[in-house]
Amino acid sequence: MPFKTYMRIPVLFACLMIFLISSLALVHAQSVGDTAAESLNADQMIEGWQAQLDQISNAVERASISREELDSFRERLIAIRNEAIDFSEKLTPELENLSGQLQKLTEAEKSTLVGDPTPASTEEAAQNEEPEATSEAASESKNETPQDVPAAEESNKPVSEAEQALNEDIAELDAQVTQFNAQLGRAAVVVLRSNELIDEISALRRTKFTDTLLERSQPLILPSLWISSIEEIGPFVKGLGAIWSSGSNRVLSEAPGLFFLTLFGGIALVVFLLKFFRPLRPVVPHQGGDEDNRSHAFYGKSGFNALQQVLRSLILFALVPVLIVLVLNQAGVLAERLSTLLWAVLGTVIYYAVARGLSRALIAPNMPSYRLLSMSDKAAHYSHNTIIICLTIALVGFLVVSFARTLVVSLDFTSLTYGIMSVSFAGVALYRYFTRPKEDGASIKLLSDILIIRIISIFVFVALLIALIAPFFGYPSLGAFSVGQVIIAGIIAVILYICFALIDGCLGTEVNRSEDGGITVIRASTVKDQRTIQWMMLLSGASKVILIFLGLGFFAASWGLDTTGIWDDLLGLFREIRIGEFTISPAVIVTSLLVLVIGILVTRSLQSWLSVHFLPTTALDVGLRNSIVTGMGYIGFIVAAMIAFSQAGLDLSNLAIVAGALSLGIGFGLQSIVSNFVSGIILLAERPIKAGDWIEVGGEEGTVRKINVRSTEIETFDRATVIVPNADFISGSVKNMMYGNKLGRCVVSIGVGYDSDPDEVREVLLEVAKEHPLILSYPEPRVVFMDFGASSLDFQLRGFIADCDNSLSVRSDLRFAIFRKLKQAGIEIPFPQRDVNIKGLASDEVNHLIKEEVSAKIKRPSKGRSPSSKMDSDAGDE
Repeated sequence: MPFKTYMRIPVLFACLMIFLISSLALVHAQSVGDTAAESLNADQMIEGWQAQLDQISNAVERASISREELDSFRERLIAIRNEAIDFSEKLTPELENLSGQLQKLTEAEKSTLVGDPTPASTEEAAQNEEPEATSEAASESKNETPQDVPAAEESNKPVSEAEQALNEDIAELDAQVTQFNAQLGRAAVVVLRSNELIDEISALRRTKFTDTLLERSQPLILPSLWISSIEEIGPFVKGLGAIWSSGSNRVLSEAPGLFFLTLFGGIALVVFLLKFFRPLRPVVPHQGGDEDNRSHAFYGKSGFNALQQVLRSLILFALVPVLIVLVLNQAGVLAERLSTLLWAVLGTVIYYAVARGLSRALIAPNMPSYRLLSMSDKAAHYSHNTIIICLTIALVGFLVVSFARTLVVSLDFTSLTYGIMSVSFAGVALYRYFTRPKEDGASIKLLSDILIIRIISIFVFVALLIALIAPFFGYPSLGAFSVGQVIIAGIIAVILYICFALIDGCLGTEVNRSEDGGITVIRASTVKDQRTIQWMMLLSGASKVILIFLGLGFFAASWGLDTTGIWDDLLGLFREIRIGEFTISPAVIVTSLLVLVIGILVTRSLQSWLSVHFLPTTALDVGLRNSIVTGMGYIGFIVAAMIAFSQAGLDLSNLAIVAGALSLGIGFGLQSIVSNFVSGIILLAERPIKAGDWIEVGGEEGTVRKINVRSTEIETFDRATVIVPNADFISGSVKNMMYGNKLGRCVVSIGVGYDSDPDEVREVLLEVAKEHPLILSYPEPRVVFMDFGASSLDFQLRGFIADCDNSLSVRSDLRFAIFRKLKQAGIEIPFPQRDVNIKGLASDEVNHLIKEEVSAKIKRPSKGRSPSSKMDSDAGDE
């Protein structure tokens, strides 16, 4: 290769290094620029938050501020606070990172300053390192020219530049840390001011709500209130007529086709939805209100039918008016004041449609089979009519007040309207309740089985009393507010009840209530597994609790409480709870538990896959498979627990205290538990017993089913389960019939008469053993002549089988075959003989005759029979 080619290599390398250094410098400069830009943007953002806080603080001090403005200001303050918190959480890790870098650089600078050698020390080190320097080197050092001094200074110059660059980096990082600390402090001030303004707005909203609610006017019984209000009726009616006349003339003159097209189109759509749309078509129920039909109301169809009733009511009453107002308003042909009146009418119509639909869904006066409440048809019609009458009174009163505010009518007219509406509503409701028809069987159950509904019922009764009395003392607004709360509470209660029925219908957790309101019977015909039923019941209960809290939130909103602030406070509690200096984070706890549950589920899935799919394809025995699956469960649980602890922010090194306490506990009372646990690990590792083994321990005999952490399950041959602590297998003796292999021996003992040929007996027994399919040919079966018995010649047939689990059945088969073969060969199986002597007061002849009779029945002749044993029994006289 030419010399020029060799020279190009270092040139290319130098160019590459220059390019890399330039790129790194540009990236560093860009990052510094980005950091500076982000810092500048952060400062501008914080200044913007502070400006908005100043603006809101000045606006809140105005006396004429409305509740709507307060609500919008509160929402903006919550948004600013959340943005400041997010900014602080994002900036904190960057600040910690920069602080760590600054600390490392500062330590490096200190180590450099401490380790910098002085000239004297350098000279001493040189003398120590080169004590035997040559004279030639000394002469060169003496003849050093002054031109070499700048060279030495240039050799020290890079060291000073490095120190200078280090100092510059430290100064830059210190400036960034200072700036970030300042930004975090300003963000903390923004959060603090936002919380203070939120509390101030909440207090101001409550004050305004209370002042409006308790605003006093003339009592309802004063004639002056009636006179001044009656004088306002004429101008009020004329004003409504003028607005309606001018507005309708404008619509008919500018867009008559659009109006009639929307009207007839809406009517056609209503007819189609109510008559031909299958999901909304009414289901023909069973007629009558017998017990079978009423019990059917608690099944799934009742909840869906209730929802259908609400939708049908909304479509019937509200669809056409809503379409007309929306289309005309979009077309721009509605006058402003007429549009305001029409939207008020639409709100009233929608309220009426929803309340009517809920009443029909709950009481179902014309559909007894889908009635959610247990009552007769007469009581259902009476209750539904009461609801419709009271609802009409309230909605008409609120609508008139809305018209009066639009037309700017005097305050006396509004007070009189509120008073008449409150007294009429409460009077009719209480009168209809106390004069309701009495049923023969049981009284009407108005949602009495749910605690929250009973509480709302008590509240409704108190509210009705307030609505009846308050206008007579000059508080019509309080009476109207009480009426509104009764309506809202009733709507929420019925919606909750219908939602409960829907949940029970979807999850299959319906209940059938007895007549006396006794024990509820769970009905889950579509679910067969008891564990699944339990999970369904838990899910149903949790869903109902969540719905109850949502209902309470909506009900609190009608009292002027800021539900946004409530939910925000609840979320804040979910993030962090402080008890003194101790901080608990429910979010972290829930996340850690979720991680632990996921880890356990993954471990269980892996165990199931190993035991069902993978391990059966291997040549491993059942006991080793069980050990692998159990060990995998221990490992997975430990790993999941460690990850969950790390997620919770617990330092595993701090568990030494817990370990010490645990050791102390082990020393006092946990020896047996730890001993069993360690013994279980030894059993899984050493495997003296394994799942499926036939063992005998502690007088119990059976098959090992499962080796757990503390104990081992043994299933006896009577199908009973024996729980044996693992320590008993390690410290005690265990008889394992299957240790190493399943080869077993079957022994059958047999006795024959003394006149039998032993060789013939041996041949018969060997023939029986060889004919049995489970007796192994190797090792060969053997016949052993055991002993000369008292009445027989004793033999044993011994044979081996491949699986000792079959020993009992093999021994039984051998005994059947031996008995059959010996009988065919004429070989007798002897049994003990007995002589009975009867003694009494009778004569010797009678005794002799009785003795002969008894002997004839008991004795049987037998060849070669050995001497029989005699048994004397004394018979007493009667």
